[in-house]
Amino acid sequence: MLMRKAGEKVSAQGSRPPYTLITTWENRSELLAIMRNALGLAEQVQNLWERSGQRGHLSQSDTDEMILLLSEMSALSEAARRLD
Repeated sequence: MLMRKAGEKVSAQGSRPPYTLITTWENRSELLAIMRNALGLAEQVQNLWERSGQRGHLSQSDTDEMILLLSEMSALSEAARRLD
Protein backbone atom coordinates (compact mmCIF):
# COMPACT_ATOMS: atom_id res chain seq x y z
CA MET A 1 0.00 0.00 0.00
CA LEU A 2 1.42 3.37 -0.97
CA MET A 3 1.07 6.00 1.71
CA ARG A 4 1.98 9.61 1.15
CA LYS A 5 1.57 12.91 2.92
CA ALA A 6 -1.23 15.27 1.95
CA GLY A 7 -0.17 17.39 -0.99
CA GLU A 8 2.74 15.10 -1.89
CA LYS A 9 2.84 14.32 -5.61
CA VAL A 10 3.28 10.83 -6.97
CA SER A 11 6.18 10.39 -9.36
CA ALA A 12 6.93 7.81 -12.04
CA GLN A 13 3.55 6.09 -11.80
CA GLY A 14 1.45 9.10 -12.62
CA SER A 15 -0.83 11.09 -10.37
CA ARG A 16 -4.04 9.03 -10.70
CA PRO A 17 -4.92 5.56 -9.48
CA PRO A 18 -5.91 3.02 -12.14
CA TYR A 19 -9.58 3.56 -11.23
CA THR A 20 -11.68 6.04 -9.33
CA LEU A 21 -13.85 5.09 -6.37
CA ILE A 22 -16.71 7.45 -5.60
CA THR A 23 -18.23 7.13 -2.16
CA THR A 24 -21.42 8.72 -0.99
CA TRP A 25 -23.49 8.53 2.16
CA GLU A 26 -25.83 6.23 0.25
CA ASN A 27 -23.21 3.52 -0.32
CA ARG A 28 -21.23 4.02 2.89
CA SER A 29 -22.46 0.77 4.45
CA GLU A 30 -21.53 -1.20 1.32
CA LEU A 31 -18.06 0.31 1.29
CA LEU A 32 -17.56 -0.47 4.98
CA ALA A 33 -18.68 -4.07 4.42
CA ILE A 34 -16.18 -4.41 1.57
CA MET A 35 -13.42 -3.02 3.78
CA ARG A 36 -14.32 -5.37 6.66
CA ASN A 37 -14.21 -8.33 4.29
CA ALA A 38 -10.87 -7.15 2.89
CA LEU A 39 -9.45 -6.93 6.40
CA GLY A 40 -10.56 -10.50 7.11
CA LEU A 41 -8.94 -11.70 3.89
CA ALA A 42 -5.72 -9.85 4.73
CA GLU A 43 -5.64 -11.58 8.13
CA GLN A 44 -6.07 -14.97 6.44
CA VAL A 45 -3.19 -14.21 4.07
CA GLN A 46 -1.07 -13.21 7.09
CA ASN A 47 -1.93 -16.55 8.73
CA LEU A 48 -0.79 -18.39 5.59
CA TRP A 49 2.47 -16.46 5.67
CA GLU A 50 3.05 -17.36 9.30
CA ARG A 51 2.19 -21.04 8.67
CA SER A 52 4.79 -21.10 5.91
CA GLY A 53 7.48 -20.23 8.45
CA GLN A 54 7.59 -16.75 6.88
CA ARG A 55 9.37 -18.25 3.88
CA GLY A 56 6.47 -18.32 1.45
CA HIS A 57 6.69 -22.07 0.74
CA LEU A 58 3.10 -23.27 0.96
CA SER A 59 1.69 -26.77 1.12
CA GLN A 60 -0.77 -27.77 -1.60
CA SER A 61 -3.76 -27.16 0.70
CA ASP A 62 -2.36 -23.74 1.68
CA THR A 63 -1.81 -22.95 -2.01
CA ASP A 64 -5.42 -23.88 -2.72
CA GLU A 65 -6.52 -21.61 0.13
CA MET A 66 -4.38 -18.76 -1.24
CA ILE A 67 -6.01 -19.11 -4.66
CA LEU A 68 -9.45 -18.87 -3.05
CA LEU A 69 -8.38 -15.81 -1.03
CA LEU A 70 -7.04 -14.09 -4.14
CA SER A 71 -10.29 -14.83 -5.95
CA GLU A 72 -12.28 -13.32 -3.08
CA MET A 73 -10.00 -10.26 -3.06
CA SER A 74 -10.60 -9.82 -6.77
CA ALA A 75 -14.38 -10.01 -6.23
CA LEU A 76 -14.16 -7.38 -3.47
CA SER A 77 -12.10 -5.13 -5.71
CA GLU A 78 -14.67 -5.46 -8.47
CA ALA A 79 -17.50 -4.72 -6.03
CA ALA A 80 -15.68 -1.57 -4.87
CA ARG A 81 -15.21 -0.44 -8.48
CA ARG A 82 -18.94 -0.81 -9.14
CA LEU A 83 -19.97 1.43 -6.24
CA ASP A 84 -21.37 4.75 -7.43
